[in-house]
Amino acid sequence: MLRKRDDASKLPVRVVITGGSCTGKSTLIEELGKRGYWVSEEASRTLVRKEKETGEPLPKEAMAFQTLIYEKEIKAFNEAPEGRYCFYDRGLLDSLAYLQANRIKCPQSWIKTMQQLRYDLIFWAPPQREIFKERNITDPRSYQYHLELGLKIKQAYEGFGYIVMQLPKVDKNQDIALGTLLRTDFVLQHLKTA
Repeated sequence: MLRKRDDASKLPVRVVITGGSCTGKSTLIEELGKRGYWVSEEASRTLVRKEKETGEPLPKEAMAFQTLIYEKEIKAFNEAPEGRYCFYDRGLLDSLAYLQANRIKCPQSWIKTMQQLRYDLIFWAPPQREIFKERNITDPRSYQYHLELGLKIKQAYEGFGYIVMQLPKVDKNQDIALGTLLRTDFVLQHLKTA
């Protein structure tokens, strides 16, 4: 359900698509972008692309890397245009889950910011072994790691009082492109009824 607003016509409606790696989030975000919606690419993808373009290495230490992601997520939050649906490939609370997965204490200043910068809707892409096998070409970590991380991400949002809506799974016998279209329609239909 959307937050109550005093002047809903001017404020952006911020929608996060989240979940573990290789769950179809970015593909869903790309489809929303093709349909003319404002989208924010996953911060880590942007950082990795910049590293490849400039040759400037990213920090290897988890906290330093998450700090870069956290800063990009705040920037994306603040760039949302007024009066539009704005879709994010991950949100601020994903950083919290990644820190927890690496047993790193989240700074209190981050927690405060996460409490203040609120999203309107959260959609969670559940882990699916079939999608993971097809798409995971670079990450050496196991499916079990990504399954647990996906659940930590969901719990992070729930811990901040969000109602997290699960995206439909892509049927293992279904073409992933068709599954993406069905998921996109699911999200957009939910926005109409929220």
